Amino acid sequence: MRNKKLTTVIICVVIVLLCMFCGYSVESGTPYFPVAKGETGMEALATGILILDDGYLRLSPSYSDDTYLIIWPRGYSLDTEGDEIRILNEGGQIVAGVGDTISAAGGEMKWISSLWLKGGFLPFNCDGPYWVASEVTLI
Repeated sequence: MRNKKLTTVIICVVIVLLCMFCGYSVESGTPYFPVAKGETGMEALATGILILDDGYLRLSPSYSDDTYLIIWPRGYSLDTEGDEIRILNEGGQIVAGVGDTISAAGGEMKWISSLWLKGGFLPFNCDGPYWVASEVTLI
C-alpha cells in the first residue's frame, strides 16, 4: 500500500514537470506565429505598428506603453520568403508586414490558455498582454 502511494506521488510529480517543460522557446529565424483555434467573438479595435520583438510579432499601439503579442485569426498564415515578413489572411492576401500600421479587431487578454491556440503551447518567454485578433487590416 505504501509503495502504491509513493508510486502515485512520483507519477504526479513527473506529470507536473512534463507540463512545465512542454512549451518551447522561439529560435532565431522564423517568428513565432500563434493562431486561434476558432472565432474570438471580440470586436474591440486596436491600431498600431506591427513590430518584431525577440522573435514575436507584437502590436505597438500609440496610446500605450505596452505591446501586445497578437494571437492571429484562424486561417491567417506567415510568409517569410525573401527578406520580408508578411501576414496573409485566409484568402492568401497580404494584410500586413513588419513595420506597417495595422488595425486589429479583437480584444485584450492578460493571459491565454493553450486550449485557444492551434498547435499548442506558448513559448516560456512569451509574455503578455495578448491581443486576440478576429480580423487584421492594413491602414
